[in-house]
Amino acid sequence: MGPGFLSPVPPRARMALRRAHRMLELGDPLEAAQIFGALADQADQHGNSIYAAVMGMSAALAEAVGGAASNAVEWVRRALEAFVRAGQPARAVPAAERVAVALRRRGHEAEAAQVEQAVEEAWRAAGAAGPARAAAGRHGMLPPKCASCGGPLYPDEVEWSDPMTATCPYCGSVVKSVA
Repeated sequence: MGPGFLSPVPPRARMALRRAHRMLELGDPLEAAQIFGALADQADQHGNSIYAAVMGMSAALAEAVGGAASNAVEWVRRALEAFVRAGQPARAVPAAERVAVALRRRGHEAEAAQVEQAVEEAWRAAGAAGPARAAAGRHGMLPPKCASCGGPLYPDEVEWSDPMTATCPYCGSVVKSVA
């Protein structure tokens, strides 16, 4: 596996992920945020910056959906730092954009602007020109959710090992495209 790929997470973490994604579906985003946050903290303690970043961004989105705007901004900042440590600041852009949109939908314009500013600062810290997205390659279509952990799958946030195979950013499972 390449440097950005996740190893499959242990069964206990996979169960926690399933619960967090289920809490989001059931309308309890703040419970989901706690689970994602705990997973981010554990990953950070074990030096797994990529996983800490993915879980931190997930916590940020859950906090934003739950209306905890200042917590969402803090999680975005932490996740951005982890992506920069891992040398992959571009991976943060799509998720941070979703957090900003969720904040705006709930009337938190100032916090959404803080998220956008934090992305710009992370790019400067990484020595990059700006958060432009990489050109999308030709890939198959992903299922909407990972069969292993229930996490949403976005083509611009997974690691593609070939045009028909990706890695779930939440649990590290191999996901085959559906088309």
